[in-house]
Amino acid sequence: MAKLKKVSMEGNDILISLEVAHDEYKLLGSEKDFLVVPKGDNFLSLSLTTGKLGHGNRIMVPTRLLRRHDIMLPKKVPASLFEAGGEKYLLIKLQKSRLIPEYEE
Repeated sequence: MAKLKKVSMEGNDILISLEVAHDEYKLLGSEKDFLVVPKGDNFLSLSLTTGKLGHGNRIMVPTRLLRRHDIMLPKKVPASLFEAGGEKYLLIKLQKSRLIPEYEE
């Protein structure tokens, strides 16, 4: 995930400097428009139920896609609905990090 390095406010403009990993930079490609959202538990405050069938509308993720990316979908996933620039988005965390946390001294 990107790390916020510097925020500078100049009039109506806000300039933000981010530190991103090389694979994150490759993901961006040649895109010029970005949507910046937090990834914390406070932001992903909704709990969505996953599953094959049931009551209500569910967003289905093809099993083939999950297998290709080695994702085991849990029964409940954290999510958030938000609006930005007149468009509505749904952000879902499909899998928690398996990394060992690093602590700065």
